[in-house]
Amino acid sequence: MCGFGSDREQREREEALRDFKSGTVPILVATSVAARGLDISGVNHVINFEMPQCIEDYVHRIGRTGRCGNTGRATCFFDPQTDGSMARPLVKILVDVSCCSFYCLLLLLLSVTV
Repeated sequence: MCGFGSDREQREREEALRDFKSGTVPILVATSVAARGLDISGVNHVINFEMPQCIEDYVHRIGRTGRCGNTGRATCFFDPQTDGSMARPLVKILVDVSCCSFYCLLLLLLSVTV
């Protein structure tokens, strides 16, 4: 596992990215610094420990798994208390791209209305 964040020097970030891309390390833990602008092929699972604050950032983060027709998995920890404002835009995105079951969407909506 390697880390990639703003608390690292540029040299350390480049080394972590190189090790991840080459497969030397199978897991890259990253902050929002890695949300945009990195082209990493073969990513099949993105985990968001914290939901981004806008839907565009969410799309960029999970987009790592769906480049060039590839498919992957995105797991997001969703807290209705802090992420409730993201529920409706998130449901719209998930419905638009048909990547979530009805049951999952229902649970997401119920979590912010209960």
